[in-house]
Amino acid sequence: MDRDCEDEEDALREAQRLAGLPHRRIVRMGPRRTVLQRLGVPGAGMGPPGVRWIAELEGWFRAPRATL
Repeated sequence: MDRDCEDEEDALREAQRLAGLPHRRIVRMGPRRTVLQRLGVPGAGMGPPGVRWIAELEGWFRAPRATL
């Protein structure tokens, strides 16, 4: 506002104009995805993991990535 307005009255007028602009609100169509879902881990978000699933997940993180 300092750069655009000459004095305090201009700044107040500009602030009121900006306050009158429509406010947009984002509405999600579904629940927010977890970090594991965003990373593409299979079975993520399906409930509490079992012992075998945790062991398999640890194996995935230890395995070296394939490079092409």
